[in-house]
Amino acid sequence: MIVVEIETTGLDPQKHSIISIGAVEFEHPENQFYGECRPWEGAEIDPKALQVNKFTAQQVATQQKTQQKLLEEFLAWTKPITNKTMASQNVWFDVLFLRTACAREQQQWIFGNRYMDAHALAYEHFARAGKLILKKEGTSDINLDKILTFLGIEVRGATHNALEDAQLTAEILSRFIHGKNLLPQYKQ
Repeated sequence: MIVVEIETTGLDPQKHSIISIGAVEFEHPENQFYGECRPWEGAEIDPKALQVNKFTAQQVATQQKTQQKLLEEFLAWTKPITNKTMASQNVWFDVLFLRTACAREQQQWIFGNRYMDAHALAYEHFARAGKLILKKEGTSDINLDKILTFLGIEVRGATHNALEDAQLTAEILSRFIHGKNLLPQYKQ
């Protein structure tokens, strides 16, 4: 399974761009990928998105690598991986951006149509523990930090980093699926 997290210039894959990809091969967690790129030509940049991922407009504008090159590197990294099932904490966000980017950059989508959603696993565990968290609108308010707290893992800072988030999501999946620690940095 490929645990992937991305950082973007906003929330709409039609208007915004990927600016970083982080990934962990779940079955071989020492196999990891990280890369950054500049937004595709004409992509919008939402300042709120940059506040979350702590990239500056100058940083994203001056990246040498194009989104196409980053996707090529990511796809090459995934090639030898046997289980290409994609997993993420908010899998539909990452999948929609990656699928849209692959189409825009004329790259073949090789990850199928079935995905592992860490949020869905967390929802089930929270519900069983009687700790389901809902927003005022009645939708789930279980985010990565709340899952980390639930599992006793130190919560990351306010900054989102694609590789760190992929590592944390892989750790969450291992604890929910196998009941054990996956990565040495989260052993405590």
